[in-house]
This record gives sequence, structure tokens and C-alpha cells, in this order.
Amino acid sequence: MPVFLSVEGVTSRYERYADQITQLGRGINYNAHKACFAAAVYTQTTDVETEVNGLMTYDREVVKVFEDRIREANRKMIETNSVMTSIEDRRASAGTGTDTLYNIQGMRISQPVAGINILHYADGTTIKFIQK
Repeated sequence: MPVFLSVEGVTSRYERYADQITQLGRGINYNAHKACFAAAVYTQTTDVETEVNGLMTYDREVVKVFEDRIREANRKMIETNSVMTSIEDRRASAGTGTDTLYNIQGMRISQPVAGINILHYADGTTIKFIQK
């Protein structure tokens, strides 16, 4: 038997998850290093056949959330997680030991790894690059 949540319940749960994503976007400390969240996707905007976990009913006749509160929760997530860095102009450290390299999980590493790497320069700038 499916569990039905009220509009308030669904909206509150969405806001709670959005707040968690916002907090992760601001960064958490893990082993004395800052780790940040990379992405989040809500994949089911409408109910599908027998499933009822969409934001709208299958026929899109009923919106099952308070749209203004969802919009505000999304705005906070976007503002928190929209700091852009570049993946161009990859530079190697000059060996000064002041630049710091991180993997995509935000953990400090000593050498680039396959995939996305994040290089934080001593001057405060940060770039992302892909290592093959």
C-alpha cells in the first residue's frame, strides 16, 4: 500500500533535502580538509504509472508541493553552489609546495588522478582539470 504525504509533508521533505545540499555546498571539514558537494538531481517531476513520488500527479493536474517554497529552496541551493571555476589553463605547480591538489571528493592528493582534479593555488585561485 503506497504511503501518501500531504502537500506540506512533501514540501517540507524537499526543503529539508535542499537545506542538506546547501550545507554540503558550503563545504564540510573532513580530516582537516574542506570537502564540498558536487551535484544533486531530482529526477522525477511527475508520478509515473504506479509510482507516486513525483512533484506532480501523472496527468500533471495536481501540483503536490508549495511551488513558492520549492522555488526558494532551489534558489538557495543554486546561489550556494554556483561559484564557477575554470577547467582551462592548466598549470603545473612550480614546486613551491604552496599549491594544493584535490580529487573530486575534495580530499587532498599528492599527484593528479584520472578524472577531475582541483588545483588550488597559493594566490587563492582555483582551477579544475581533467587528467586522462
